[in-house]
Amino acid sequence: MAFPYRGLNNKKTRRAPKANGGTGKFPKKKKASSRHILGVLSVLLWLTALILGVFTLVGCISPNMEKLYVAELGTNDTYNVNFRVGFFGGCLSMTNTTNGVGISDNSSQTSHTQCVVNMRIKDNDDLSDQLLDDWTVTDAAKAELNSSLTKTITLARHLQNDVFPASPPTAHVILLLISGILLFALSTNQSGKRGYKVALVMGVLCGAFALALVFLASIGALRSLNALVDGDWSIKMQSLGGDDVTVNRAGRLWYLQLAQVVLVSAVYILMGLMFV
Repeated sequence: MAFPYRGLNNKKTRRAPKANGGTGKFPKKKKASSRHILGVLSVLLWLTALILGVFTLVGCISPNMEKLYVAELGTNDTYNVNFRVGFFGGCLSMTNTTNGVGISDNSSQTSHTQCVVNMRIKDNDDLSDQLLDDWTVTDAAKAELNSSLTKTITLARHLQNDVFPASPPTAHVILLLISGILLFALSTNQSGKRGYKVALVMGVLCGAFALALVFLASIGALRSLNALVDGDWSIKMQSLGGDDVTVNRAGRLWYLQLAQVVLVSAVYILMGLMFV
């Protein structure tokens, strides 16, 4: 007598998941969920890395950003005058180191800062004129300011143009942006087509170069500063030449670059897991 129920032998019957010995594909939901989590984390870290990269480039373009410098040149007499150099901008600041009157004729302020957005497109005369604009200072303070700027302006431009080039961190931000857009777009609709593979290779190459450039920029800046101060990280300041000029290594900017290296590395690791 035939068995009344043939579900166990019917090929069209829904198969059990692999975990139960069948050949079904029910666990895809769990895989999709984990990929979604990886995608969200990757986007957040990617955006944070982009913001840090931009902050690295825009240091010293305004008084609010003057602490993000690659190097600081200073002279210290009656007035402490510092020239902070960023990848593009620069800030000239003066502080009265005595307990006497302020540096200005019109107020009792003891410090003032003037910044230039892009030092690279100006010659020494134009840069000096712009840095000295809007200084309502006493005659004594102005003489000290001019003397310090004469000693430091050529050296500051040399550091910015020859020692701390802006091309590696700038290229890093551009490549990080391009690779992130490509890889995120490709991860949402994976395919075996030739165009997809070409785009994937471009995204991976841009990411590799972005990671290499941020590492080069951070380590290169550190080694350059070690050479300037003639020592390791423990030495913060060193005298340069015979003009009573000192150079002070970067503080906050170095930690910002280090955090960026870690973030970018994490971004590409998470992106890679999205394609597994």
